[in-house]
Amino acid sequence: MRLSRLMLGAAFAAGLAGAASAAPVVIGFDGLDGVNGEAPGQYYSGGQGGLGSGPGANYGVTFSGDAVVVCSLGFACDDPDRAGPTDVLRFLDPRAAFAPDPDPDAPSVMNVAGGFTGELSLLYANAAESSTLRIWSGVGGTGSLLASLRLGSTCGDGACDFLRISQAFAGTAHSVEFVNFDFRLAGVDDIALTLADGGTGAVPEPSAWALAILGFGLAGARLRRRPALCRVR
Repeated sequence: MRLSRLMLGAAFAAGLAGAASAAPVVIGFDGLDGVNGEAPGQYYSGGQGGLGSGPGANYGVTFSGDAVVVCSLGFACDDPDRAGPTDVLRFLDPRAAFAPDPDPDAPSVMNVAGGFTGELSLLYANAAESSTLRIWSGVGGTGSLLASLRLGSTCGDGACDFLRISQAFAGTAHSVEFVNFDFRLAGVDDIALTLADGGTGAVPEPSAWALAILGFGLAGARLRRRPALCRVR
């Protein structure tokens, strides 16, 4: 009976290791330098941004070379009346000479190395009439198209509001493509997604794994101490 309880405890601890951090992670951009237009770089993979900010959290997330973080749409960086998010993600025109990686055919994407499941949610503002989010099974906007969401303008009365949008999908996605997200007109922030590995980063939380290891260690010790039974006839 005691062994059974130990095994149940070990299983429960292992469950905690996977479930302790299964909540969606939110990728905001306030840790990067929006005043100087910092590229995300490896910031969301536990590294640094293009201007040295970081290290950031290790979500296994990277962005295409045309991605930069800047102050909110339509306001100066030091404007105290700035509405909406402080710093937002935008995509440079890849054909422009000042783009980090000029390539007219390169898609604007967010890649998630370990994949994500269920739903994509983000804040979005756009002065353009038509932009599209595409969710792909492969990195770099490749593989199977899992979902597509067309987005219209969020502007009215001379202002562009940030709206929360969500798109559910089946399967495991590894990239999101941002189609027609004009640098001058569109921005996104607070991207929420549930990582497929069940963690809040590319590496499981040490405390959660410690619980699982302790539980299985106790069960193993109990097995070693259990005396052999000899049946005498």
